[in-house]
Amino acid sequence: MPVFANPTWEATYPEGWTSEPADDSIAFYDPEVDAGTLQVSCICSDEAEPVTEEDLLSIAEETIAAGHRYSKVQVGELAGIMFRFYEGDEAWKEWYLATGNCFFFVTYDCHREQEGAEDEEVAQILESLRVVG
Repeated sequence: MPVFANPTWEATYPEGWTSEPADDSIAFYDPEVDAGTLQVSCICSDEAEPVTEEDLLSIAEETIAAGHRYSKVQVGELAGIMFRFYEGDEAWKEWYLATGNCFFFVTYDCHREQEGAEDEEVAQILESLRVVG
């Protein structure tokens, strides 16, 4: 399985998928299927204090204010909250995840007609996320 790694975090992703920089994140997608895109960004604080659920809720304040509901999730070694919602023809999932003093912001979007088509691959990538720095 291919591995994406940088000085802060790493993840494995399915054969046939691609990883490439996209702004301040890394985009993962299957160019053959062209269903959706998973984007991952990670910020680690120099402070010794761990990122809390309250911190995640504060970061997600805009999404909550838009009326989107969340559920608590545990993804591999990361814990946090996840949103599912629609914007026009797009289906979205957003994860606000933490481990120690690191925060991961992850989004997945696809056309509504393809919702669920890549759930297994997305879950595999999310389960493999880990801090290395």
